[in-house]
Amino acid sequence: MPLFASNAAGEVTTKDMANAAGVSEALLYRHFAGKEELYHAILHECVSQSTATVELLSELPDSTETLILCVYALMWKIQTGAKEPEVAMVHRILQRSIMDDGQFAKLFIAKTSAPWVEKMRRCVMGAAAQGDLVGSEDDAELAIWLAHHASVTVLTYRLAPTEVMSYGMTDEKLLERSVRVMLRAVGVKEALIEANYKPKTFSALIAHAKS
Repeated sequence: MPLFASNAAGEVTTKDMANAAGVSEALLYRHFAGKEELYHAILHECVSQSTATVELLSELPDSTETLILCVYALMWKIQTGAKEPEVAMVHRILQRSIMDDGQFAKLFIAKTSAPWVEKMRRCVMGAAAQGDLVGSEDDAELAIWLAHHASVTVLTYRLAPTEVMSYGMTDEKLLERSVRVMLRAVGVKEALIEANYKPKTFSALIAHAKS
């Protein structure tokens, strides 16, 4: 992964990959037919890391309460990623892919982000049926993707060895407030945010799911 994190995919050769892994090109080809298969191997690792949280959320009802938890869980997972070397490395690869051929980025979103967003889409429908949203379901679904993109941007700023962007608060406070902003963008009524948004409880729940 470090090789793809520091170089554009189009610049990485199979010889580079073999040298980085400390094996011959012939041995590399026994395991991976090419860079696309290696991408899928990296993606498989990413998916396995988030499986526990996704499974936890999938078991919950498609409701306003679950929607609030889902938005927090998604943004928590992304924004805290800079503290985990492997997660940070994957996001470096993602950023390079976006500036290169986009292949890894497209696969990454389809495999790791789309399942979260699909669950939240169903929760949006449930929240709308309960009369808990202000605005349309289409706007709410767009806001969910924008919450994802905003968190990726925060993580990207955190990848630099020196501070690029200061929000004037701790990472914990930034997460707490940015989730609240995005819940409003999704259209969840303020009274329901106040009643059901519990960052400390949510954080403990996710940590337990990962353990």
